[in-house]
Amino acid sequence: CLLEHGLPQHKALATRGLMGPELAALVRHRYGRFAVEALFLHARKQDQVEVLEQLMGEADLSELAVHDCGHTVVKAALQSCIGARVARELASSTARLSESKFGQRVLSEAQRFLAPHRLSRA
Repeated sequence: CLLEHGLPQHKALATRGLMGPELAALVRHRYGRFAVEALFLHARKQDQVEVLEQLMGEADLSELAVHDCGHTVVKAALQSCIGARVARELASSTARLSESKFGQRVLSEAQRFLAPHRLSRA
């Protein structure tokens, strides 16, 4: 994968290519999500932040976290260097996340960043 093994300038180009007006749709796509997951796992922190901000402008992270494809992207973001920020964004949606099998998977990843009492049903 270019985002994993490419040179920094190539990673930046790939990131810019993914940051289109349909980023949230790509996250929900059965195959497109893999590119966004790789971005969160291998791109520079600055690029991850930009993609996260664009994604939050297009969609609710908790909605993506309960989606059958989107939850894997949210989990990848939680595993990245901006994971704490993603966990804070999801903290107010724990009740919604706990009602979905995909949301529960995301919550288990978010527990690394948030105290157990903050992950109770809000």
